[in-house]
Amino acid sequence: MDRSARILDLGCGHGAFIYFLREAGYTDVVGVDKSPEQVAEAKRLGIDGVHEADLWDDRSPVSVPVNMRVSVGILAPSVPLCDLLPEN
Repeated sequence: MDRSARILDLGCGHGAFIYFLREAGYTDVVGVDKSPEQVAEAKRLGIDGVHEADLWDDRSPVSVPVNMRVSVGILAPSVPLCDLLPEN
């Protein structure tokens, strides 16, 4: 997949998957999460592009055109990605 493809992470939490996609060279990755605490944690970790939004709200970034929508661990986390993030 083109590393400049626009990717939207639905229910991204504090942005761990966004971090790993960027580390892999993807340049246009953003995420949305309903939890203000998760969005604040993303900011604390230095992961930009995490927005507070309700997935069912028509005004949220979910409705913008993207090349791919992803959702990792939104129903049941399979990998504790937060344990893999570097300490800030």
